[in-house]
Amino acid sequence: TRLPLLTPALERHTLPDLLNPALPSYHHEIVFGDRRWNLSFSAGETWMSRHVPLVAWAILPGGLIITLLLSGYLFFVARAATRARWIQETTREDAVRLGILHEMHERRFGDEKEIVAFAINKAVELTASRIGFFHLFHEASQEIELVTWSDEVLRTCQAPYDRHYPLAKAGVWGDAIRRQEPVIHNDYQNLPERRGYPEGHSHLVRHMSVPLLEQGRVVLVAGVANREVPYRDYDAVQLQHFLADIWKILQRFRAKRALALLQERFHAMTETAQDAIIMIGPGGKIVFWNAAAERIFGYPAGEVMGKDVHSLLAPDHYHRAQAAAFPDFERTGLGALIGKTTEVSARRWDGSEFPVELSLSSLKIDDQWYAVGILRDITARKLAEQRLVDSKLELQEANRQLSESGDRARALAQEADTANQAKSRFLANVSHELRTPLNAIIGYGELLLEQADGDGLPPDPADLKKIVSSGHHLLKLVGDLLDLSKIEAGQMPLEISDFEAADVSREAAETARTLALRQRNRFSLGLAPDCGFLRSDPTRVRQILLHLLANACKFTTDGEISLRVAREKRPTGEWLHFTVSDTGSGMS
Repeated sequence: TRLPLLTPALERHTLPDLLNPALPSYHHEIVFGDRRWNLSFSAGETWMSRHVPLVAWAILPGGLIITLLLSGYLFFVARAATRARWIQETTREDAVRLGILHEMHERRFGDEKEIVAFAINKAVELTASRIGFFHLFHEASQEIELVTWSDEVLRTCQAPYDRHYPLAKAGVWGDAIRRQEPVIHNDYQNLPERRGYPEGHSHLVRHMSVPLLEQGRVVLVAGVANREVPYRDYDAVQLQHFLADIWKILQRFRAKRALALLQERFHAMTETAQDAIIMIGPGGKIVFWNAAAERIFGYPAGEVMGKDVHSLLAPDHYHRAQAAAFPDFERTGLGALIGKTTEVSARRWDGSEFPVELSLSSLKIDDQWYAVGILRDITARKLAEQRLVDSKLELQEANRQLSESGDRARALAQEADTANQAKSRFLANVSHELRTPLNAIIGYGELLLEQADGDGLPPDPADLKKIVSSGHHLLKLVGDLLDLSKIEAGQMPLEISDFEAADVSREAAETARTLALRQRNRFSLGLAPDCGFLRSDPTRVRQILLHLLANACKFTTDGEISLRVAREKRPTGEWLHFTVSDTGSGMS
C-alpha cells in the first residue's frame, strides 16, 4: 500500500491518499529532495502536472496507472482499486437519498410549500452544498415561478425579487431550463457569460442546476451551490433522481388533496341530499348509504353495509325478476332500469311498503360493475295525487248535481212563470169583474145622496157617505191590483196626451183631502199660475200623486200635508215640479 520511493520524504504518501474516490477532485503535492510536484486527480480518470515536463502519465484499462518521474529515472507501477471505491461511494449516496425519501414519505406535510421547503434543504444536504432553490417553470408564459430557497438563503440573502421571473432575464442559472439538461459551474465567478446578481444576493462559488422534464417540457428546476469541492456529473445524476422523486411526491400530494376535496364535496352533497343515495357492489351488496337513506328506510348505515340490497329493501314480488336480471348486470352493466327513472315499491325497516321514484345508473370500478340508485319517497305525492283524483270525482259529482239542480231550477222557473202568467190573467179578469159591481155600488150611492139632497133630507148622510167612500177606496185597490198584474204580465201601456197639470193636481188633491181629514190633518194645494199643459199619461200622473199623498196622510196625524206644483226652467228645457210635503214622522 505504500509507494516504493527511494527517498524517505515520499514514503508517507500512499495510494489511498492519492486515489481517494470519496474526494471528487484531489490535489496533492509530492516533495522529492529539493524538487516539488503538484499532482491532480479527478474521479480516478485524470492526472496532470503543473510543472511539465517533470511528470509524464498514462491510464490503462482497468485503472492501471503508469507514471514516469523523469528527474529521478524512476519507474513505478500502481494498480488503483478506484472502481470498487466509486461503487461504494455511489451506493452510500443512493442510500442517503432513499433515506431522505423514506423520511418524506413518513412525514405529514400540511401543504406543498412545506414539502418543497423540506426537500430543498435535503437536496443541499445530499449534495454537500451550502444553499439551494426549487423553482417551477411555466412553458406557456416562459416564466420561472420562484417557489422556495434553502434555510441558509432565507437567513442571509437580502436581495429583492419578483415571484414570477422571465426566463429571458435569467442568467447562467437558467441554462438548465434552456438546454433541458443539468448544468455545472465549478468556477462561477469567472464565467465569461455571467451577468452578475443584485446586491444582497448570496455569494456563489460553485453552482449546479438540474431540470425535471415531463413529456419533453421542463416543469421544475432545482439548484444547489457553494460545495467545498467541485461538483461531479454523478452529483447531477443524484440530484436529478432526487428531483424526480420529489416531483412524484408533489403529484401524489396534489392528487390526495384533490381526492380529499372531491370526497369532502361528495360527502357534503350526499349527506345533505334529500333523496336516498345507495351504491350496490358485487353480489348486490350495499357499499354506500347516505343520511337520507337512513331517514327514509330507517336503517343506520352501519347496519346495512355489506348486506344484499334486494332482500333488504325490495318487496317479495320483485325478487324473482331481480334474481334473473342481476347476473347480466354484473357482467355487462346493463339492465331494464339502468339509465331510467321509474316508480316502484320499497320496504322500510318495519316491513311496510311505500312508493319511491328510482333513478338507476351504472359505473365500472376495477373491472366490476356497480349500481347507483337515487330514491325519493313519493308517499306524500301519491297521497296528493289521490286527493286530486278524489277532488276531481267530487267536482264531477258536484257539477252533475248542479246541472240537475239547474234543470230543476229551470223547470221550477218555467212553472213559476206559467203560474205567474196565470195569476196575472186571473187578476186582470177578476179586476175587470170587480170594477163593474163596484162602479154600480158607487153610482147608486151617489144617486141616493142626490135624492136625499133633493128630498130635503139632512145633507151628506153618514151611511151613504161611507158607502160611497168605501166604494171609491175599494175601486182604487182593484185598480192598483189590475195595474200590478199588468206590470207583471208586461201589459202596462202608456196613453200619452196633452192635459192641464192643474186639473190633474186638483183631482188628486180632492181625494187626498178626504184621507187627510181622517187623521185630523190640514191639507193645502198650491198651484203656480203658469202651470200650463203637461204631455204625459194623465192617469199615471194622477196615480203617482195619489200614492205620494196617500202615504203622507197615512203617516201624519194632527199635522199638515201639502201639494205644490210649479214650472222650472232647466238647461234641458221646461219641467213641472210636483212637491208633496208633510209633517209626519218620515222614514226615519
